[in-house]
Amino acid sequence: FICQSLLGQRISDMPKIFKGDYTTNNHGEGLETISFNVQKTKEEATIYLFPIAKEIITKYKDIQFKYYNLLEEDEDRINYLERVINNDIKQVCQKAGLTAEINYTVQIGGEVKSERKQLYQLMHTHIARHTFITLMCKMGVPKDVVIIATAHTDITMINDVYLHETANDK
Repeated sequence: FICQSLLGQRISDMPKIFKGDYTTNNHGEGLETISFNVQKTKEEATIYLFPIAKEIITKYKDIQFKYYNLLEEDEDRINYLERVINNDIKQVCQKAGLTAEINYTVQIGGEVKSERKQLYQLMHTHIARHTFITLMCKMGVPKDVVIIATAHTDITMINDVYLHETANDK
């Protein structure tokens, strides 16, 4: 989850990263990026390797996800494992004390409504992708660069869905 927050990738692409299925680009002065085609869109993502992300990838390379084999071929099994991972993330967050009540907006189809839950109940793997995008934009990284890392084709999804620039950023 931490590595995902530093790389901005979907959980489905993390096993590929830990397997080393990417091209490494050394730009000098410690600047290193990796590039690979993401599973969902087949677009190429190019991502700066923060030192801590590189350390995590190196540590877990070839170990993969010890309890979660997301390289399975069976899509039903992968969906089940993603639900297990999300449940485990919620449990860790609850134990870490992320129990504050949060007001949030949910949209299902054309219906928009406000709901309230404890923060840990809202945590899941895709939050890491939202976190990455928000952090990069807050650090001043241009959205045109962020879409390269996240393999989006334009900034629409970043503006409309992923970017959270409010006083309640977590």
